[in-house]
Amino acid sequence: MIGSAYFLTAVFAIFIYSSRIYTNRSVLAGVGKGYVPVEEGEVGPGVRKMIMRQLERSVVVAWECTPRNVHEEMKQRGGQRTVGNIVPVNPSCPPWGIIEHPGWSSPSRCAENLNPDVQFAEVVAELPNLVEAKAVSLATTGGETDPAMVDVLRRPRGISVRDYLLRLHQLGLVEQGHDFLPQYEHARFCARPISQEEFASLMDSFSRLLAGISSPSHNIITQLR
Repeated sequence: MIGSAYFLTAVFAIFIYSSRIYTNRSVLAGVGKGYVPVEEGEVGPGVRKMIMRQLERSVVVAWECTPRNVHEEMKQRGGQRTVGNIVPVNPSCPPWGIIEHPGWSSPSRCAENLNPDVQFAEVVAELPNLVEAKAVSLATTGGETDPAMVDVLRRPRGISVRDYLLRLHQLGLVEQGHDFLPQYEHARFCARPISQEEFASLMDSFSRLLAGISSPSHNIITQLR
């Protein structure tokens, strides 16, 4: 009788202790965590494998959407139109858009971009020298250079591009009212770098300016001599 009482007491004590442990674990499991439990041991094996597959997929998506030069990848893939296993990347319309920055040409190495990574300020600074070189080259006729004509056509030190073009106009080399000058002054002295479109328009005006520079008339040459 006494032994049965001890046995029942022990069983009851074990039941109470087990219920307390179960209750404590249930309460702790219900407490919110400061992170998402995805590590091994925190979730089941099947859930862990699914999480790892999705994490690997996220890494691939992040890489394929990273701005980069995809033309080398296209060459390795045998000239396919797109690259990417999950995100199809079309070089003509990539998911990251057109990469460009004011003052620079696009870094893309595609066939349409003939001059990548060009700093516009360096090109703009050389334009007056190219105009002067074109004008001075007109002082050479028949393989002989006229020193007097070179001195006249050379750009004097300290003279502005506007005054130099006016001087060439007075000599009959360029036409007045050319649209190159305002575009050049905007690109040269503006507080912000010019865009790709503004640079293309400037270079178009510059090419037409160079093409329009003609030799001075015979009367002007005679007067200069």
